[in-house]
Amino acid sequence: LFTADCVKFSRDTAIMTAVSDENGYFEFDEIPYGEYIVREIEAPTGYILSGESYPVTVCEDGETITIRTVNKPITVEVSKVDVYGEELIGADMQLENADGEIIDEWISDGTNHIVTELPAGDYTLKEIAAPDGYVIATDIEFEVFADGTIKIRNVDSTAISEDGNPLIVMVDDTTKVKISKRDITTDKELPGATLQIIDEDGNVVEEWVSADEAHLVEGKLIAGKEYTLREIIAPDGYEIANEIKFTVNEDGSVTEVVMYDELTPDLETPPTVIIDIPHTGVSADNSAELYLVATAVIMVFGMVICKKNDKEQRKDDVK
Repeated sequence: LFTADCVKFSRDTAIMTAVSDENGYFEFDEIPYGEYIVREIEAPTGYILSGESYPVTVCEDGETITIRTVNKPITVEVSKVDVYGEELIGADMQLENADGEIIDEWISDGTNHIVTELPAGDYTLKEIAAPDGYVIATDIEFEVFADGTIKIRNVDSTAISEDGNPLIVMVDDTTKVKISKRDITTDKELPGATLQIIDEDGNVVEEWVSADEAHLVEGKLIAGKEYTLREIIAPDGYEIANEIKFTVNEDGSVTEVVMYDELTPDLETPPTVIIDIPHTGVSADNSAELYLVATAVIMVFGMVICKKNDKEQRKDDVK
């Protein structure tokens, strides 16, 4: 309670003070006749201090004067969106006070989350788990003041909601994985390879054919999870490469994976044997005749040998 001409309202300048009970009622007793101002100097925890002044006149008739004051709760709204400003569903969120105590926790549902009756002080907004395909956002540290305003300390993400409340916007970036298929000799991109990304359960989550540029997989893989890069078909003239296991970065940076293909080794060719046959001037057309002639010569030769042997046998008999 202050005098009618008071301009600075504090506990030191008040002529009487009262504290509202659990039902919100307060009263001043035995007030001298005169004009006064009733004004709030300290709001209940979690509520905005009212700047409203209530002039009153205390008369001799002893009339009870009733004043109705209203405190608006300190309210902060939280929006969880992607880099395109679309609301995200499935983010596991927590709000901690300066002592590390969890004040509120929730899972984003595509609408602004409202935290009300928030005491003045320091807070940290945390994302515990991001939706699949997204990276956990940086913690947001902010201070709540008694007048209901807030100040964010480490990022630029404040706005005002449609209801006029301070709005904290936390943005999740997508996971990004860049797959490069290269020639091991030239280190250049190698088109024509059929590649797959396999998750821990053996499911194919991405399949493509390599081109002249690295392949970017955005928003499909889960941060912190392990995957396998597998080559199904190698380009002509190349061998299929060994599988590569990789883990998606959790800090928002691009995960880069390079798979090299080697050329298929040349098959060993057996040595060629060349037989030099003298040219006789005989064509293939009379080869059969040559065969008959050769056979006849052999037979004649055989007969000569037989005749000679027969004569020698007779000489032996005469002796």
